[in-house]
Amino acid sequence: MLGQIPLFPGDPILNESQVHERLDRIVDKIRSCITGAFGIMNGTASSTPMFATALDYKGTRPMVMSGLVFAHIHKEFAGVPDVEIRNVNGFVELRVDGVIDLRFKLVDKAGRTQNMDTLAQKQYRNLLPLDGVGKLDVMRLTVGWRWDAAATRLEDIQIVFLKGDDPVWKYSVLDAEEATQVLRLPKDEDETPPTRYTSTTQRATSAKKGG
Repeated sequence: MLGQIPLFPGDPILNESQVHERLDRIVDKIRSCITGAFGIMNGTASSTPMFATALDYKGTRPMVMSGLVFAHIHKEFAGVPDVEIRNVNGFVELRVDGVIDLRFKLVDKAGRTQNMDTLAQKQYRNLLPLDGVGKLDVMRLTVGWRWDAAATRLEDIQIVFLKGDDPVWKYSVLDAEEATQVLRLPKDEDETPPTRYTSTTQRATSAKKGG
C-alpha cells in the first residue's frame, strides 16, 4: 500500500530561486494555459445556460477546467525547446530542462490540491515514480489555480512545492491586479503584462497530523 512506502526520498534537487530561473522563460505560457482555459469555460457558460447548469454538478467544473488546461498545454508547449509533454499512465505533466516536472491542479489558498485524488496524484505529491519503477530524479512541482467561491473569478496561479499534502513553499505568477481582470475575455499574447512574483515560504505542517 502507498502508506507503507517510505516517503520523500532525498532532498529537492533545486531550491526556490533555481526554480524561478528555470521557469522564467516559460511562465507566460504556463499562465496562458490557465487563463485561456478559464476564459473558455466561463465564456461558454455565460453564453450557454445548459453548459452553466452542467458545470454546477459536483466535480464537473474542475474536470472541465483540467481538460481545457491540458488542451492549452499541447497548444502552448508543442515544439518548445527542452519542454516535454508527458503522459505517464494517464497523468499529464510537463518536464522542463529534464529536471522539473509540472502538473496542473486546482488548489486552495494554502496551495493544497483540491480535485480528484487518484493513485497517480498521490504518487506525484509523495515524490514517488509514477510508473512504479526506478527513483525520482527530478524536482516535482504543482501549477495550481485558485478561483473564488462562485468560480467566476480567477484569484491566483501558483507554483507550489509539496511534500505529501503540505506545501513547503509557493510563489504566485498572477498578482491581485491581474486577477481582477482575468477573465472576462482571454488576453492576446502580445498584451500579457510582465510577470510579477510574490513568494511565500511555509513550514511543513505534517506534525499537526501526528506524522
